[in-house]
Amino acid sequence: MIRETILLALFFTSLLLSGGCDRKVEIQASGKIIKIGVIGPFSGDDRAKGLDGIKGLKTALTLSPLVRNGDKIELFIKDDKNQPSLTLSALNSLVTEEDVSAIILMSTSASALGIRSRASELQIPVLAMLATHPDVTKDNNFISQLCFDNVMQGTVAALFVMDELLLDKVAVFTNPDSNNSTTLATEFIKKYQSVGGGVTDTILVQEGGDYRNTLEGLRDKGTELLYLPVKAKLLIEIIKATEEMNWQPEIMGSDGLVATVITDYAKEIDLLQGLYAIDYFSQSVVLKERSSLIDKISDVYQSQYDDKPTSYVALGYEALMIFQNAMNRCKDPGNRLCINGQLRNTKNFAGLIGKISINEEGKASRPLIVNAINDGKMEFIVKVY
Repeated sequence: MIRETILLALFFTSLLLSGGCDRKVEIQASGKIIKIGVIGPFSGDDRAKGLDGIKGLKTALTLSPLVRNGDKIELFIKDDKNQPSLTLSALNSLVTEEDVSAIILMSTSASALGIRSRASELQIPVLAMLATHPDVTKDNNFISQLCFDNVMQGTVAALFVMDELLLDKVAVFTNPDSNNSTTLATEFIKKYQSVGGGVTDTILVQEGGDYRNTLEGLRDKGTELLYLPVKAKLLIEIIKATEEMNWQPEIMGSDGLVATVITDYAKEIDLLQGLYAIDYFSQSVVLKERSSLIDKISDVYQSQYDDKPTSYVALGYEALMIFQNAMNRCKDPGNRLCINGQLRNTKNFAGLIGKISINEEGKASRPLIVNAINDGKMEFIVKVY
């Protein structure tokens, strides 16, 4: 329970700052409803993102179900399996049939890129919770990002490997079928080489591949670290291959890795021991808050879910509270254009481990954490703004 309490404290302490659950004047329900659509993978290989993200949304709503004028927020959920064609169908259905005021997208970059033009046509504000491709907000006035993008993540990863780990021979693995993976690999290589690092190889990966010969070649070239911005399943396969070879290079993964392993591959968590990973949060950050508040929030979460909260849970919480914050600044909190304008005018919102701002172009500014994995949890190394 210690680990869960620490993480939940991290997740929800900002409720006091954001007005989520400790308001001095009790809000009276107006009887009106504001609909928020939620699109994400609730089945299929990427289901951890959606299933955990929803837990964050629902926990936030339990603590703060009403906007400032008393209107109640209700969620309307669509499963897109993280497939862009299904994302588009879900968007159309939620806007034209359910008449939602805003949408939280829990799918990844390909889905966000696939609905850019349609979101603009429908003039519906979309908050992309996990879509990190730098072009998600390009030439688009209605999709905003909650996450840092791949330019920042790839750059920080490269500088950490060179300046902190002092390693100058790296192999980069990338999945050519993933926008997220390819852009992260590109940004890492660009920055790493610019500061004098050597990339021994760039390896294209796919599920079920045999990596033994490739890894033996990398070892022979003196490769010191494997940069693996790939899905958890592929990363696990590659780590197992290195263990079979009795080779122990340093390894770095990307955002969401630990959350996915905890949810979908819990029995494999020990394979991540010693791995470095970039993420939005860290389980070893302890906030010095009143124990009564921590107990209250922990009780709310644990009364609903008997599991370990993950980064996806935390991002789900933040997504709901940032939308509510935008709605609270609108005369009509259900007005799409006002919500979108206020969302893109989010300044210094009290996030869970630091302040979050979203500019008029939809780009988020938020902390990035480098963690080391130890005994199945993320141990904080450094925070980067």
